[in-house]
Amino acid sequence: MMISNKIGKALFDIKPDLIGMGGLCIDYKFLKDAMGIIRNLSPKTPVVMGGGIINHDYEFIFNLLKPDFCIIGEAEETIVKLADMLKSGNKDWESIDNLGYWCEEDSVVSTA
Repeated sequence: MMISNKIGKALFDIKPDLIGMGGLCIDYKFLKDAMGIIRNLSPKTPVVMGGGIINHDYEFIFNLLKPDFCIIGEAEETIVKLADMLKSGNKDWESIDNLGYWCEEDSVVSTA
């Protein structure tokens, strides 16, 4: 319950345009719980996931946790390009290196 309150307060106070999450495989339960809370309280806010949990097996984790995007490998340039593209309304995801995203057929596409 405490994590739900903390995430809810942060979503209410900050009203983010993009939420970044990540961790290692051991963090799966927390990430799953946090994703459920975010989807419940802020369903339209895009979520991008990265870190070791994604780098190890991005397609498997992407399908389980269902973030909007994932970053495979180094994220510094990718996250900036993704944020800029989301802000502009452009959806040319395939032009961003190291990005995982959903295609129209509900399958994962990767540019890594």
